[in-house]
Amino acid sequence: MSPMPHPRLPQYYLVALEQCFANQRIVPSYRLYLFDNLVRIYTSDTLPPIIKTHLSIIRVSPQSDTYISDDKLHEVDMYINFKDTELSHIGWRASENIFVIVLDEKEIHNLIRSSGHND
Repeated sequence: MSPMPHPRLPQYYLVALEQCFANQRIVPSYRLYLFDNLVRIYTSDTLPPIIKTHLSIIRVSPQSDTYISDDKLHEVDMYINFKDTELSHIGWRASENIFVIVLDEKEIHNLIRSSGHND
């Protein structure tokens, strides 16, 4: 999964964020898919504030309660906001554990330079 240019906001990208639960853990980890096959891995505690903010807004959206399973999601479809156009500048829930976060170039480059575990 790689960031895609936002169709209506120049200099903004649609970035995939995957919520992962390992070994039946209650607390998830997160994989943020950035450019050049770089994947940043975060916990709930280490998730950058900009991502936490976007994720919180997405989760309180009434549309966030209805989603498809991850195995039925096609990558090309996840970058289309079918649910809530008011969130087109924030992000949306693409499936059970995959979210699309809208970030500008500066925010992405800050995340690339920031700490976090690489995958």
